[in-house]
Amino acid sequence: MVKKFCSILIMMLAVFLLTGFFEVQNADLIIAGNRNWQSIAMSSDGSKLAAVTFGCHLYTSADGGKTWINRSIDDFTIEEEKSWRSIAMSSDGSRLAAVADDDHLYTSTDGGVTWIKRGIPGSGSGEDKGWESVAMSSDGFRLAAVDYGTLASYGGHLYTSTDGGVTWTDRSSSDDSVIAGEKRWISISMSSDGSKLAAVAFGGYLYTSTDSGTTWIDRSIAGSAIEGEKTWQSIAMSSDGSKLAAVTLRGHLYTSADSGITWIDRSTSDSAIEGNKEWNSIAMSSDGSKLAAVDDDHLYTSTDSGISWINRNVTDYAVKKLKWWRTIAMSSDGSKLAAGV
Repeated sequence: MVKKFCSILIMMLAVFLLTGFFEVQNADLIIAGNRNWQSIAMSSDGSKLAAVTFGCHLYTSADGGKTWINRSIDDFTIEEEKSWRSIAMSSDGSRLAAVADDDHLYTSTDGGVTWIKRGIPGSGSGEDKGWESVAMSSDGFRLAAVDYGTLASYGGHLYTSTDGGVTWTDRSSSDDSVIAGEKRWISISMSSDGSKLAAVAFGGYLYTSTDSGTTWIDRSIAGSAIEGEKTWQSIAMSSDGSKLAAVTLRGHLYTSADSGITWIDRSTSDSAIEGNKEWNSIAMSSDGSKLAAVDDDHLYTSTDSGISWINRNVTDYAVKKLKWWRTIAMSSDGSKLAAGV
């Protein structure tokens, strides 16, 4: 079923990988052609990349995206076509974590050459989960992952690890009632040291933690710019966790400069991104000053923490035509980007 789905998607969808907004689609035959790119991760300096496709394979690059290796061929642990959803990378690119829908969570400590399938609490013998997003600290030892749930469940749980994915704690089953129970988790982000976390649920709320996921605060309170349930899609965080940015599907783009306490609706203050958009992904530089976001049609960037935006489909030929953007990643200083369609 997955193989058939992969074949259909390859015929239907296009991919564009960008480094400094220059198209490199045909630079390497490994990733040439159409794929349903789902998630991209980047090392701090932008030299190393990892990307996954929905219903297909996992790829890595050690030269800023010029050439690629199909890791699903090299390592039997991930050799089958999978419905990959998210991938994360340590600052130096040596450690990776990736999750697949209705499948498992995998980690690598050698830049993606070899992989280990990780068991998660409460998964049962099959260990399959509706994984949606994974985040990693700068050193790669602290991890956080969220489960969207399956057709048989209302939603999934939120998990954290402090030993590179060897052991895990189910935070949705802990004593903290704020995130207790099943939720349709969609995205999670983490500060450089792993002490601060932010997570969003689709058709739910936005939550933050300042103690590595032990306790949580619901930021979608009355009177806030992000009040109430929203169709959250993606969330990003600065290195120190003080700045946040989040987007909603068929909704707005929001930023926070105080670790999620207060928020500003940027879709009402800047004409380039005003109104409801089909937002899919957002990325942030280490200091939070530079942002990049994609919706179904356009790619936008900001150099002032989200105050003003530029529609790159208008200014750059490589991304001029309308595209079904899905994911975007950014280097620590914000100078290098990678995006997939």
